[in-house]
Amino acid sequence: MLSSSDSDSSHVGGFKRQSENATTSTQGTVKAENTPGREKLRSWLYSIFRIVLSDKRILVGTFLCTDSAANVILGMCTEDTEKGGEERMLGLVMVPGRHIVSMERDETSFQAKMQRTVKPPNEESQSTDIL
Repeated sequence: MLSSSDSDSSHVGGFKRQSENATTSTQGTVKAENTPGREKLRSWLYSIFRIVLSDKRILVGTFLCTDSAANVILGMCTEDTEKGGEERMLGLVMVPGRHIVSMERDETSFQAKMQRTVKPPNEESQSTDIL
């Protein structure tokens, strides 16, 4: 049998709704505060990172996202072993934070070198002329 607190409109599917959120704008989007930690994370976006896992595997990929549990999303990720085994392409991966031993920007990998040499075309050099 449901009690009056169970039928409360602030509870949906067993989860309690936040009735008031000081960081919510009038459009319903959450405004993030600019803290030094957030700025550091923003500066890491789209950089190439090298992550060593607890089982000694090494992942190299583009840093796309993280969360409060230290999980990391890498794009265009490759996997290698510590002993220099065969490299294997993984693509988009989510690395659980509990398995990360170390994480650093990788300026020596092939991906990092390609990122520095391949630059997006600049607007002035784009031409609408076919000939």
